[in-house]
Amino acid sequence: MKKTIVIAALSLSTTLASAATFSEQTLANSTIQTVANVVANMIVISSQASSIATTENRKMEAQMIQNDIQDYAVNGTISVYLASKIEMVKSVNAELSTEESIDVLILASESILN
Repeated sequence: MKKTIVIAALSLSTTLASAATFSEQTLANSTIQTVANVVANMIVISSQASSIATTENRKMEAQMIQNDIQDYAVNGTISVYLASKIEMVKSVNAELSTEESIDVLILASESILN
């Protein structure tokens, strides 16, 4: 599991280095998309650590993330579960704000659900 996270972090570093020639907005979008992919993989890794990961388990976790984000949008309160996922995103890229981390989680969960 640690090897996968290290590989994902190296992949993120490589992507960020090659994206340096793009405009700041393009770089931000690229970074968020890359982090979303890393987070989607981390969700799979965390699912595998707790049980045998199946497509349904991944989809259930992605749906939980989306439900918590919807609750946050309505009442402004971040659940403990959503806070842990935001911290997971920030562990990949500490420069992301909470809102950017939520955007990453939306992209990651949508990629799992679709």
